[in-house]
Amino acid sequence: MQWNIIGHTEQKAEFERCIRDNAFAHAYALHGPDGIGKKLLALECAHAIAGVPDIRVLEPGISDESQKITAIAVEDVRRVREWAYQRPLYGAHKVVVIDHAELMSADAANTILKVLEEPPAFVVFFFITALPSQVLPTIASRCMHIAFHGLAPDELDVIISRTPLTPADAALVRAISDGRPGVVVQMSNTEVRNQIAASIDAFSKTLSGGITERLLLAKEVAGSDNAREQALWWLAWIHMRLERSPSLAPVASGLLDVCVVLQGSKYNTRLALESFLCGLPTIHSKAKA
Repeated sequence: MQWNIIGHTEQKAEFERCIRDNAFAHAYALHGPDGIGKKLLALECAHAIAGVPDIRVLEPGISDESQKITAIAVEDVRRVREWAYQRPLYGAHKVVVIDHAELMSADAANTILKVLEEPPAFVVFFFITALPSQVLPTIASRCMHIAFHGLAPDELDVIISRTPLTPADAALVRAISDGRPGVVVQMSNTEVRNQIAASIDAFSKTLSGGITERLLLAKEVAGSDNAREQALWWLAWIHMRLERSPSLAPVASGLLDVCVVLQGSKYNTRLALESFLCGLPTIHSKAKA
């Protein structure tokens, strides 16, 4: 099979075997960091085994009022359930790709579960998630799990070479992306790069500021819809400076802890950021340069 997606050699080999032998599990859980390429690989595989009318993609919506991500609605899942029991129009398979599967509402997840309990022989499900522990356990138990990891540096450089990034921007992308091609694509957009630069600049200035500045930054970031992503930007920026500024080591360690904490949906984001920022010693500009 000719793949367009770069990297993920082992994962591609697994699906090439499935395609060659026409032997698929009823459901796969593809898990790994956001932007790693899980959905793209699932879609490439879907188009290799099914015609366009026999593929359905479910994903969260965006609220018109808050502009925040909304749960996958049970109504959408019910329509897919009815569709799934109809025989394919082309070929031998139908494919359902559910992106951000952890964001299915409880009713939506239970509706899908009923299909997985008695699946049509011709339907293949792909559950895409960065948070596998938050997928309904009874769904997860019926899936074959395939983990995704960051691309190797040379693989990532292939993607970076296709963008108009300057050498300085490319260096920042390598640090921030953590091997995630989706982040490279995002950062090839000037507006996104400016957003990242502004967040890093605010964090940098706060390191030499007082408690008030730190509390304000914690409040601002906690109120955003990408608090953990911003913490990861800060962490990448700090790592780029550790070799010549060893005094930043406590900052890197604290940020790593914050990123882990913020991955849990039940933790108070603002409290985690306040605790981290206010617990840091004042770091003067020379150390940050």
